[in-house]
Amino acid sequence: MSFSRKLKSWRLYRGINQEELSLKSGIPRPNLVALEQGRRECTLPTLYRLAHALGITPGTIVDKFPPYFQKRRIRTLNRYLIDRIARNLLTGKGPLPASLVPLRNVSVRQLQPLLRLAGVKRRIKGHKNYSVPSTFLDQVALRVTKLLPSFIQGVSL
Repeated sequence: MSFSRKLKSWRLYRGINQEELSLKSGIPRPNLVALEQGRRECTLPTLYRLAHALGITPGTIVDKFPPYFQKRRIRTLNRYLIDRIARNLLTGKGPLPASLVPLRNVSVRQLQPLLRLAGVKRRIKGHKNYSVPSTFLDQVALRVTKLLPSFIQGVSL
């Protein structure tokens, strides 16, 4: 895999945005964006600064990906994942990664009245109690409410 994908993966794993990494490392944000998009080569001094800002060794950025799904816990949510969960709740289409299933299951329980009003019937397999941050639930609930009018009108999601 490319350096740019590994750099972005480590940044997301640490839960910081490009602006924060830029401030911590002292690398201008446009340069950081270019590194993450693979439009710019990384110099050795830049690699050291990025590694220090991310709290890992330079070799780790170059050689390894972060342990995203080792414990199957969700660390951060981006717009894509929130949208994917919301669309899965409404349509039942599209497989979800194992790390997102607990959040989807908790969301179904929390949003059951809203989903019933929309005519969506979802069953949850098993009765496990998952601990999911309430901010994640709020983000999914907000996305579901935004998608609901289109779903009710029959517009394909």
